[in-house]
Amino acid sequence: MKAIILAAGLGTRLGKLTKKYHKSLLSINDESIIERQIKILKSLKIDEIIIVTGHNQNILVNELSKYNVNFIYNQNYNITSTTESHYVIKDFLDDEIVMLCGDVIFEQEIIEDVLKQNNSNDISLLIDTSKIIKDDILVNIERENIVNIGKNIPNNKSNATWIGISKFSMNGSKIFKRSIEEVVEEGFLGGEITDVFRHIINKKNIIHAKNINEKIWYNVNTKEELEKARDFFRIKN
Repeated sequence: MKAIILAAGLGTRLGKLTKKYHKSLLSINDESIIERQIKILKSLKIDEIIIVTGHNQNILVNELSKYNVNFIYNQNYNITSTTESHYVIKDFLDDEIVMLCGDVIFEQEIIEDVLKQNNSNDISLLIDTSKIIKDDILVNIERENIVNIGKNIPNNKSNATWIGISKFSMNGSKIFKRSIEEVVEEGFLGGEITDVFRHIINKKNIIHAKNINEKIWYNVNTKEELEKARDFFRIKN
């Protein structure tokens, strides 16, 4: 199994905190968000970790090389969006994969649970039915499957939030890779990864919604979420 961490983004909503730094390196209880991710993954015997870099990539490489991880650079990080960050790692989609956004901090049990799940689900997105977060990626679920996903789903059409973590079986990785290539061929390289997930759904492939059952996570896009994460994990640890 491999893990892929997406850490190319600018983190503009955090203002000065990320202009000359990187949001995945912001500290939570004396370790950075992404360091905590790496340590959790390695503790679960996932040793092949690929990090997609972009914004301030030299800082990331300098800080994280000691963990024996691999780096792939998205050279267009500042003019495209998340589809290209996935496109640059498409040739690594040849195994079971856990994929994480580099700004999400979470309780370790969340990853443990998804690794234990039945591999009959080729693609699973981890979702939280207890939160509908404005300006985050929302999903519409029917019978434990995702039927729509995106930032622009009306609140009355969404019933959960995607937490930024996905799991792919070997076959799911093939489906995901093929769908990324098809979306790019159609001219949507600059789009969001949610475009690829909708493409997968439209092709009649199932995306399973894995509920985290109210375990704690934070998508650190704002100073408010950063402080909430620091408060919770300071107490927990």
